[in-house]
Amino acid sequence: MSVGFIGLGNMGLPMALNMVRAGTPLLVWNRSRDKAELVGMAGATVADSPAHVFRDARTVFLMLANGTVIDEVLDRYTPRFAQMVAGRTLVQMGTTEASYSERLSEDTTSAGGRYVEGTGVGVASPRGGRPAGGDGGRSRRGRGCGASAARAALRNHGALR
Repeated sequence: MSVGFIGLGNMGLPMALNMVRAGTPLLVWNRSRDKAELVGMAGATVADSPAHVFRDARTVFLMLANGTVIDEVLDRYTPRFAQMVAGRTLVQMGTTEASYSERLSEDTTSAGGRYVEGTGVGVASPRGGRPAGGDGGRSRRGRGCGASAARAALRNHGALR
């Protein structure tokens, strides 16, 4: 499996369904399993945990409510975070403060992963929704709308042709 999706709420569910309908082999996880099962009925594989998604997917999309939930789901301040994200591309599609996104990008790249941000979906920023850089080009930010960011991430990492 090369693509994972975590967070199947109001925005994540239709995104994941569209990816499956477009033929993307998808591994999904959600805190409430019923939503993951809906995507499973459309053709996705349902994971047992976020760690399962990161173990089996090279590119993982996150569409979670906020930074607190992201940190909880990713076990961010534990050694498990680095184990999960190393060698993976994390595509953060949810709305977070620019400073949070910068720290998540730094933590991800420090752990050996890559960070991509779907800024059109929403990064709250005092500068009109544009997150600041400062990561030496290791992350890919400012890729336009969320769908465009998703396609670019999948193409750049070999999951979409």
